[in-house]
Amino acid sequence: TTSTCMRFLVDISRERKGSKWTVADLGTGMGLLAIAAAKLGAGEVWGCDFDPFAVAVAKRNASRNGTPDITVKDQDVLQWKPRKKGYDVVLANLFSTVLIEAWPVIAKSLAKGGDLVVSGILASQAWNVFEAAAKEGIGFTKVVKKGKWVSARGGWFEDLA
Repeated sequence: TTSTCMRFLVDISRERKGSKWTVADLGTGMGLLAIAAAKLGAGEVWGCDFDPFAVAVAKRNASRNGTPDITVKDQDVLQWKPRKKGYDVVLANLFSTVLIEAWPVIAKSLAKGGDLVVSGILASQAWNVFEAAAKEGIGFTKVVKKGKWVSARGGWFEDLA
């Protein structure tokens, strides 16, 4: 799932080249996607994970990879209060059950015209995840299935038209 997120992120960076874009990496884990976003040109990168060990590893990895300006917080996405202006790119590599519950928060974190990348979705649970996203006004234009896992790229319905 991470490799598919990375592919989507590379595409997004090419489309946003020359502009200052911001990223929120929800469930950052080791920080791989946050680091990649910084390396690909994101101007501001913020990540969170509910596991304090993962946060420590992500911070160390950011420093080791020459991206010390990445902000990583010990934060449960379900309790997160995103900033009002949102982020241009939101990455959420989370389990289906967490995504479904977090859609209201994720929707608030995505700026108008923003790109959303989600992953960590079992194929058997994808419909439920996409249905819950649709209730928040979010849709997906690209869906990739690899084995039993699904990843998707999308955004606000009005931006996808």
